Amino acid sequence: MREFEQLELEYFCTAEQVPAALDLWLNDTMRFVQHRLGLPSDRLRRRVQKRAGSESNNADDDELAVEGAHYAQDGGFDVEYRFAFGWAELCGIANRGTHDTALHGLHPHDKDGGAKAPHPHVVEPSFGLDRLVLATLDAAWQPALSSTDQQSGEQVTRDVLQLPYPLAPVKLAILPLMKQSK
Repeated sequence: MREFEQLELEYFCTAEQVPAALDLWLNDTMRFVQHRLGLPSDRLRRRVQKRAGSESNNADDDELAVEGAHYAQDGGFDVEYRFAFGWAELCGIANRGTHDTALHGLHPHDKDGGAKAPHPHVVEPSFGLDRLVLATLDAAWQPALSSTDQQSGEQVTRDVLQLPYPLAPVKLAILPLMKQSK
């Protein structure tokens, strides 16, 4: 079922453009999940993807690193959200190198002699739609907010779903604060 809920994009670039493309997609993803979906920054983290079997000289880097897919090169990122049940990945931004373009034989031709140019590199942002929805609802849920009931004067505890403005189905509601007496 996971493949039906995946949102993926393949961004083609040169080898020299890969680091900038990874940073661009990471920054845009973080801006999207924080400002559009309303996910709090203290419940988000990014983890660097490393190729299977690769190790760095810095133990701190390895502690927060995650093993990338078999085809991935070093340098990608996972964006994770802390749910009540623990951390879960929302998005992976993979440095796929030339895996896809070489596998499918995609070569841009040189304009002068028709010679084959190097394979394009691919940066692939991949989002789990179901997890994005769950994280958005989790962040918007405000359990046990206390207020005073206007009619009885008693303290009332209510759970509130406070969706971010861009996602709210109703942008503005004017509701009576007290019952009109006749």
